[in-house]
Amino acid sequence: MSKYTGSIDSGYRQDPENPTRMIPADRPNYLAPHATQPPSASVVGRPSHVIVHNDRNGLQFCFDTTASIGTSLSANLTASSEPTWINFGQFADGTQLDISPTAWSGSGTATNYADGDVIFVYNDGRQSS
Repeated sequence: MSKYTGSIDSGYRQDPENPTRMIPADRPNYLAPHATQPPSASVVGRPSHVIVHNDRNGLQFCFDTTASIGTSLSANLTASSEPTWINFGQFADGTQLDISPTAWSGSGTATNYADGDVIFVYNDGRQSS
């Protein structure tokens, strides 16, 4: 019968210096804290917080969509369209917001927003809720 050598699923691995012991396994790279710059009106995993990099004329965020990650939401970004967009108003560039939205967009029907205007920061390494 072979000895259990551990796996990434168990969180432990065999100690290379002493095969009779188990030691904590290395964390996979995808668990490292990171930041993304999602496009406007695109569904992403819930971040730990967001940073406003360039507020061109106010921002709105979506918290309640059931769309899949990667889905582009409606181009008609009025308050009456689905999903629900919450207008957060204007912010100074560099402002950190401790919120966890699933998407962002400019206020109203503005279309001059670019990837990177809002930065989603994932401190815990997870990319979804």
